[in-house]
Amino acid sequence: MAENSQKSLSWKCWDTYVQLSNSVRFIGCNILDFDDRAPPNIYTYLTITLTLVCGIMGITPIFRFSNSLGSIAEGMFTFALAVQAGTKVYMIMSAKDLCYEILNQAQTFVAEFEDNPKVCKIFQKYIEICNWWRPNIFRFYAFIISMMTIMCIAVSVYTRTKIFPFGGILPFLDHQSNIGYVVNFVTYVLISLYGTYGYFASDYYYLNAMATAYGHIETIAVVCEDLTAYLEQHGSDDIQKINHSIALIIKTQHNHSKFMNNLNKQFGFHSFVIITSSMVCIAIAMFLAIQYGWISGVFAIGLFLWQISTLCFVGGIYLIKADNTQIKVIKTKWYLLPVKKQKMFVCIIQYLQNVKEPTALSHFQLNFNTFVLCLKTMYQLLMLLLNVSN
Repeated sequence: MAENSQKSLSWKCWDTYVQLSNSVRFIGCNILDFDDRAPPNIYTYLTITLTLVCGIMGITPIFRFSNSLGSIAEGMFTFALAVQAGTKVYMIMSAKDLCYEILNQAQTFVAEFEDNPKVCKIFQKYIEICNWWRPNIFRFYAFIISMMTIMCIAVSVYTRTKIFPFGGILPFLDHQSNIGYVVNFVTYVLISLYGTYGYFASDYYYLNAMATAYGHIETIAVVCEDLTAYLEQHGSDDIQKINHSIALIIKTQHNHSKFMNNLNKQFGFHSFVIITSSMVCIAIAMFLAIQYGWISGVFAIGLFLWQISTLCFVGGIYLIKADNTQIKVIKTKWYLLPVKKQKMFVCIIQYLQNVKEPTALSHFQLNFNTFVLCLKTMYQLLMLLLNVSN
């Protein structure tokens, strides 16, 4: 603990991402390893293989049990899981350079303000939050996915029937035989184990990056408040000092804008797929729970509702912080500046009125309104399934 307390704040910021990379070494997504353990490695290929197997397990019942709406729905559910898993792996492994750029931007931004106590306090708070998130998000996914498996086993034992998790089955296999059932179930457990790490990795990466964005937007308010404090104490005589302060504000805004652009590039497609597939999965899980008493669906609903709310709520909180920063910047006593500098400060205010916000594919804003829209869409999908079943 003493050694960590002596580390710089920028190192601690970088370490939150390093800890994530170390945590997912098991599934081959440890992109911050550059030695012989660097991906793609055998674990990476195993993760990709299991993702493809999960997709096949979802498609198989759709064709094999095409006369049963329940089996088709279960197959679609499993296939949607595979789509999510594939998207998460693709996001991390296909754009490693973008990942490195985001991480370097996060560390560099903090390093530039290590002599500012107010900014250090902001980022120290978010670093502590990230360190709290990391184990607890993993525990959440481990609990949810474990409970799905346990409930499936419990129902199978109670009813003395061979119930398949999510209805997914392997092709070319007599899944009603004891051996076939065991092979199918073991495959599901292995996929679930890897899935727990994969879902945790993408969630924590997004939350960690957005926590960094929170720190950025709050830093803009701090540097503007520092300018106000200087003007109140010393006036506007020292033009060089004022130029330096305004340049720092503009640079901070520019760095934050670049960070948000990269963030949207990294997570834009991911967010769109996760939200749309989660809505489908929740509607299917509710349908199966209502029509067929699918108890595991309760935990599935919790998992996918968490994913949607994470993306939307974190984006909504960012917009609240951006609005608060805008208010603080407007309250800055920029009227004490020389006339030419006042015009520059008006541009700073205008920038905050058009701040880059989290989006999915640059078209769908991730905020509270989007979450409400998702709830409405899920209800409509559920009603559609119920009407089709009747």
